[in-house]
Amino acid sequence: MGLGDRVEKHQVLGIVADPFGNSESEVLSPADGIIIGMANLPLANEGEALYHVARFHAIDDAEIHDMLRTMLRQRDESIGAYEQSGRIELVEQEQLEQRVIRRFLPPQMS
Repeated sequence: MGLGDRVEKHQVLGIVADPFGNSESEVLSPADGIIIGMANLPLANEGEALYHVARFHAIDDAEIHDMLRTMLRQRDESIGAYEQSGRIELVEQEQLEQRVIRRFLPPQMS
């Protein structure tokens, strides 16, 4: 395992052994994420961090829909500014982006 590698919860990251090699223990990832740091010394004391894993959290549909609505509002504002300055090609580009974003939103309830 190296920096930037994706890992899953309980995935084996490495193995630690006592100084005499009599016992070995697996080092497991505490969560899904990406390795953002790791110890490079051959000797580690009990309790020291050997790996640092940046965790991810899932976002739900409501958060995604909020982000998409924000993106639509931002494009509405841009369209207004572009219309005032006569930049029709940019208005058309923003409108195209709005159509694409709307495809990812649920249909409006009647």
